[in-house]
Amino acid sequence: MSTKTLYGLELEKFKEYLRSNSVENARRALLYPLFQKLFKEKFKIENDGAGADVYIVGQLIVESKTEAKQWLDGLFQAIHYHRKFGLGYHTIMVIAHEFVGIWKVDKLPEEAVRLSYTADVQKAPNIIGKELAKQCTKDVYVVQW
Repeated sequence: MSTKTLYGLELEKFKEYLRSNSVENARRALLYPLFQKLFKEKFKIENDGAGADVYIVGQLIVESKTEAKQWLDGLFQAIHYHRKFGLGYHTIMVIAHEFVGIWKVDKLPEEAVRLSYTADVQKAPNIIGKELAKQCTKDVYVVQW
């Protein structure tokens, strides 16, 4: 069987999420089906995942944002879920309008790790994401394909 056959509908919803310019909350339901089908019982959202948009226990955290320019906020927000709530994952994914960013935790730029450990662990991940994004150099996080 091909991937398109197995995940056709879910991939179409994922593409629709990427193409839509609606706010993140309005289109988040388009994001869930693919991850839910791929990861089954490990799939967690919001309250079950300490507030993360998508959390796959031990593997992946996904933060969705409305606009691509918010990708760095999402990256730092995802990192902070580990510090604040102890969530375990080895991959971070940020998804927004016409944007997908994927990082391996053990390959994060040194600046990201350093900044994440300066953050106030008592603050909410979404607040920390915005604060840390303002403090860093964006170009060290981008790899062009």
